[in-house]
Formats: sequence, structure tokens, C-alpha cells
Amino acid sequence: MKRRKFVKFVAYVGIFSAIGLVFDLLAKFIPDFWSAGGSISLAMLPIILMAYYYGVLGGIATGFVIGTVQLLWGSPAGVIGAMLDYVIPYTVVGLCGAFINKAYNKSKSLKVILFGVSILLAGLLRVFFHTFSGVVLYEATWAASFIYNAPYVLVSIGICLVLALLLIDRLDKVFIGRNDESTDIESDEIKSL
Repeated sequence: MKRRKFVKFVAYVGIFSAIGLVFDLLAKFIPDFWSAGGSISLAMLPIILMAYYYGVLGGIATGFVIGTVQLLWGSPAGVIGAMLDYVIPYTVVGLCGAFINKAYNKSKSLKVILFGVSILLAGLLRVFFHTFSGVVLYEATWAASFIYNAPYVLVSIGICLVLALLLIDRLDKVFIGRNDESTDIESDEIKSL
């Protein structure tokens, strides 16, 4: 049973990561207003959905894969740039699973609140790491780096939030068979495989 849950988890991470990467590639067609990188992208949405289904571990795993694979078409400034611009910002989005996972089978109003707070907090963490990257890598001031990074990330957060709220009624039907027993993947279970 443990192996089956783990295989299902890995399959979902792969599928949702692929969707996020396609969303990120589609962002290349949106006019780019940021000379040093950054774009409006829906890549956060699959991370949010995995966090809803599998909690923090599912969100973080999906965010890590998306952030790491983005290095293939990005242009990081060394290893530190790769971590601060790609891997960490998308990985921390998965932390929204701490709250959003609790929304399953709750009333619609409670779901809206949990989704809203979770997505906003995770998105703000992403803004923080992009801003920190600007300070560390490009020697920008905190204010300048925030002013550069916040607009595209906040727009991405807003779009993902609206889409997640539009999907909210369908999510429990899409994730057929979701229950606490079938989706809780503990780190010690993964180690035992």
C-alpha cells in the first residue's frame, strides 16, 4: 500500500510539474516589460493545486521540480542565482499546503478564505525571495528590487488566485478518491521505500 501511495504521489508531482512548466513556457508569449528577467506566469497554479491535494510535501515537491527545470530555459547568475531566482521561490509556494490542504470538504466560504490566505502568503514569500535575489545578485537596494519584482509576481498571484477560486467548486470532484488516508505521504514513509 505504501508503494502504491508513493507511486501515485510521484505521478501527480510529475503531471502537475509538467502543467506548470507548460504554463511557464506560455508566459514567453506575453510581452516582457522586465529587462533583467521575470514574467507573468501561471506556473504557481499547479503548485497550489498539488498543495491542496497533498499538503506541504506535494506543493514543495512540485515547486522544486518546476523551479529546477526552469533553469533549462532561464539564465541564472551562477549557482546562487539559480537557487534564489528559480528553485527557492517556486519551492516556497508549496508551503501554502499548510493551510490550503485544510480546505478539503469545508464550506465554500471557508475554502475561499483558506485559498485566499494560503495563496497570498505563498506568493509573498516568492516576492521576498525574488527581492532578496535582486539585493544579493544585482546589489540593488531592497526598495528597488521590490519595485522591480513585485509587479509581475503580484499579477501572477492575482491571476492564480482568481483561477483557483473559479475552480474551487470542482476541485473536490476532480481529485476523486482524495481522503486524508490516501493522500498523506509522510517523510518516514518515503524513506522506508
